[in-house]
Amino acid sequence: IILGVLIGVGLGALNYARTKPLYESRAQMLIQAKVMPLPVAGAETQYRSYAASMLDHSLIITSPAIVEKAVASQHLDKLPSMAASSNPAGVIRSGLKAERLEYSNVFSLQFRGSAPDDCAEVLNAIMLTYDEFLNEKSKSVGDDTAELIQNAQKTLQDDLKAYEDQYIEFQQT
Repeated sequence: IILGVLIGVGLGALNYARTKPLYESRAQMLIQAKVMPLPVAGAETQYRSYAASMLDHSLIITSPAIVEKAVASQHLDKLPSMAASSNPAGVIRSGLKAERLEYSNVFSLQFRGSAPDDCAEVLNAIMLTYDEFLNEKSKSVGDDTAELIQNAQKTLQDDLKAYEDQYIEFQQT
């Protein structure tokens, strides 16, 4: 029995000595929907349905598109813990976790890696990149809305011109 305990303790100590330390950084991110009244029928519903789909945010935060953009724009491949990897985005995705806190618009982000300073830097880069993504998305919604307003204005002007022509024709007869 004593021999079994000694072997077990020895193997445990050997495993502990060979295992690299793992560090974790955590952050929370508030994602607030920008709801603005839109003067075009139908556009407001489309915009609100995007803002209401909060469950998709955690999938997008950890998506290859966001992670790869963060690696490229924030030079995460130059971090000491990523230097030896041929696929830093894959390493980051394997250690990255994002989940929505229950009944809120707050998301908890976690990253586990082999270097403590790198973990915090990776999370900051992911949050910055995701914020840029949301701003681009919001801008495209605004651009779409402006286009809808311009199209509606042109249609109304064309209709008004047609009705004015009909009225003038009616007055002449």
